[in-house]
Amino acid sequence: MRSTPTSLGTIFAGKTAGMLLVGLVQTGVLMLSARFFMGMTWGDPLAVFVLTVVMVLSAAAFGLAVAGFCHSSGQLNMVGAGVVLVLGAMGGNFMPRIIYPDIIRKISLIGPNAWAIEAFQKVVLLNGNLSDIATEILVLLGLTGIFTVVAFLRIRRLVK
Repeated sequence: MRSTPTSLGTIFAGKTAGMLLVGLVQTGVLMLSARFFMGMTWGDPLAVFVLTVVMVLSAAAFGLAVAGFCHSSGQLNMVGAGVVLVLGAMGGNFMPRIIYPDIIRKISLIGPNAWAIEAFQKVVLLNGNLSDIATEILVLLGLTGIFTVVAFLRIRRLVK
């Protein structure tokens, strides 16, 4: 792609859009499967939709930021899997964050997992709406911005 006159920004936007689309399809399949095969209700549709889009966008930006620090696809596979597993575990993907020591709960807030899980719990378990998860949405958007800037700067540096 770099041999074409396409700008790095366009390539970056295309990669981000592709990751967003794949992430939304995957999440949609999981949510619909939970709904129709397990009878799960997701709560306020607007809150779930906005949260899902922001969560997937944040995860895509995070993935691109991690990729910006890797020099090969093999390195990205190893580093990416490790980082995702650690942040996922600390963020509450495997066990509730409440069981972890306070320091781990605080560290887990650097990744999108903890914020997204907190927001989904408010919507699904507590019948929350968009205003109830505004803090989590704003933090996820902030993290997305930080991850995007880091990713763009790192990837720009790597291709020079």
